[in-house]
Amino acid sequence: MLQVLIATGGSDQSSIAVQMGVYLDDLLDVDVTILTVIPDAKGEANGGQVLDEARAYFDDSAEHIHLKLRTGNPADEIVAEANSGSYDLIILGE
Repeated sequence: MLQVLIATGGSDQSSIAVQMGVYLDDLLDVDVTILTVIPDAKGEANGGQVLDEARAYFDDSAEHIHLKLRTGNPADEIVAEANSGSYDLIILGE
């Protein structure tokens, strides 16, 4: 199974990245992790909304979609997540 990390911030470019993940999901056997990064705990509600919107692109029955919210600098946190998982592909939207 292909391990895919999709980093999204909710922008239009990020939506395209999520759509690419959906395309791969339709073609291949993938396990998808959708990640968003917030600057601090005050942004948790917004981060949750970003993740929910990204998750909505995928089939409702897909059990292989995982949502992750990290706090900190987006570049640092994306790299940290990439290093902590065994991802085969990372898709960035912005």
